[in-house]
Amino acid sequence: MTEQNALAYFKGNYPLVKIINFDTESKLFYDARANMVFVVNDNDIPMVAEYLQSHNKEALHSQFSDVSDIDEIIERIDSLQNKGVLLPGPADRLISTEPKDVQDRIDYYMENILMRKYVLETTQQCNFRCRYCHNTLEPVYRHHTKKQMTFPVAKAAVDFYKELYLKFYRRLPEDKKALLLKHYQPFIGFYGGEPSLNWKLVEDTVKYYLDLDWAADGISREKLTFSVNTNLYILTDEMMAFIMKYKPMLFISLDGPKEDNDRNRVTIDGKGTFDRVFANINRIKSADPEYFKEKILLLCVEAEGNNTEAVHKLLDSFGCPVDYMSEQPYGCLERDPEGEIQWYEEHEEEMIEKKLADYQRRLSENDKDAMDEFTSLYFLDSIESDTPYMQKPLSVNLTCPLCVDNIMIDVDGGMHICHKTDGSLPLGNVCNGGYDMQKMFEAYKSYGATTNCKECRNCWAMNMCSYCAALRLDGGKWKNPRVSECDLQRRRVEYQLKLCVALYKLDPNFMPKLMERKHNLEHYKSIVDYNEFIKYVEKN
Repeated sequence: MTEQNALAYFKGNYPLVKIINFDTESKLFYDARANMVFVVNDNDIPMVAEYLQSHNKEALHSQFSDVSDIDEIIERIDSLQNKGVLLPGPADRLISTEPKDVQDRIDYYMENILMRKYVLETTQQCNFRCRYCHNTLEPVYRHHTKKQMTFPVAKAAVDFYKELYLKFYRRLPEDKKALLLKHYQPFIGFYGGEPSLNWKLVEDTVKYYLDLDWAADGISREKLTFSVNTNLYILTDEMMAFIMKYKPMLFISLDGPKEDNDRNRVTIDGKGTFDRVFANINRIKSADPEYFKEKILLLCVEAEGNNTEAVHKLLDSFGCPVDYMSEQPYGCLERDPEGEIQWYEEHEEEMIEKKLADYQRRLSENDKDAMDEFTSLYFLDSIESDTPYMQKPLSVNLTCPLCVDNIMIDVDGGMHICHKTDGSLPLGNVCNGGYDMQKMFEAYKSYGATTNCKECRNCWAMNMCSYCAALRLDGGKWKNPRVSECDLQRRRVEYQLKLCVALYKLDPNFMPKLMERKHNLEHYKSIVDYNEFIKYVEKN
């Protein structure tokens, strides 16, 4: 068997194994079932394939009689297979949907996961009709209406959030309470629609939230934080005074210069919005430059047809952070998966070389933030390079803990898994006791069943899939990506693996430095599990 035939054998029989070049003499094997990587010499690949195909030691000795360490190789292959590595065929399942396992998973999450993102849909009204906005395009579920959240609903939502936060907080030892308050302070977001259209509710709710007796648990008023997502088309004197007094995190949407912004971000009657939003942003900046620099985040949708260079030039000039987001097409997960795959084919090598050159330059300049360029590689932290102790069953969630790490409260008090969903699957109501545990169970079970499909069980990139539950929800049911979208997901991960190999060869300490960055709360914050958090030692 030639090396080419051996690689074809792996591709045809081991769908959960991905093989990429490591150097001129070896290849990197990634096994999704065990979430493990290891390197195989090119000369040994035909021998490995032959043995996996036949498991005939005598025939292998006869065919590869010139290989001195063949018994060691056979022993290594047997050891890997006994521990769940290099097994042929698809996974039996990604995650268990047995009733007890589903319930145990929910119970664990609700006991141990901190509610990090808690958003109130203050109104379903909006004075914009952005052409890419799902609320503009969706006719049935979450769309623009005249419905407003009332204060009793907002009050119930705040009370429920306080209960969730303190349940986690009170379990912590004193030193970890201080750590939590430093990095994960109580936080409520005001969302829409457009919150400025129900601004009195925002003001009343903030005052109620701040006036609650947090001090009884040692949490000072200064630790209470909140944010407002706004298009900033309206900025009254009253709003300005409130913003200057309370200094919220302000997430302001602007897609770049007038020509680019007004292509999509228009009023109900189709007029451009740039001039007023631009003026209001600068009004806040002029009033308090330090606040603007520290607490304002510009949100930019990099929509199709926009001039990327001009967009970045304008938004970066404001001197505050900017979040550049890909346009999320309505009705599917990717606008042009085939086109993006082709782009990788044409530009991957050039892109990796550019990343390497930039990293080398930043190292030579002793840039302490050189690792920030590679946050997309944090998923590598979960990949093992040592042979596992024993075979473990797969447990791949393909999402954050549903309605536990993240909740959006709608105008009626309904609890949704995320502000990105279509609003078709409430899992409880804060005005009605909170969680509906039967609905929670059904959501977890049905989501697990959806991701246990044949396509996902045959996917080598299953552990790195970014198509979460919020993106898969469609009219109260979960949907799986199209074939081309899955192909693109795999192509993105393949690029990231190749980039990681290239960075490792340039700097053998790259991975330890990257993971040190990831595990430092000063630089990266993710899902908070109580059992992991109490082990955390802050790096100064």
